[in-house]
Amino acid sequence: MRVYLGEHSDFYTIEHIVSEVDRSSPAFEAGLRPNDLITHVNSMPVSNLPHPQLMSRLLAYGNELSIKVILFVNCHIRV
Repeated sequence: MRVYLGEHSDFYTIEHIVSEVDRSSPAFEAGLRPNDLITHVNSMPVSNLPHPQLMSRLLAYGNELSIKVILFVNCHIRV
């Protein structure tokens, strides 16, 4: 399934939606929330990356990384 930010925008795959964030974690302190859609990790797009590869990439960066997200509620789903 493809998820679109706007009418003519790039698409993102739906598997990169954050389902849960530990309230005591650095990710929560940085603003990561459930229902955020991860679009980039360290400025690299992850739209075509399978979920296991995304998780490997996140873990490989250690304690510091940059994650770009959009709110899933701001997206449009086309089927």
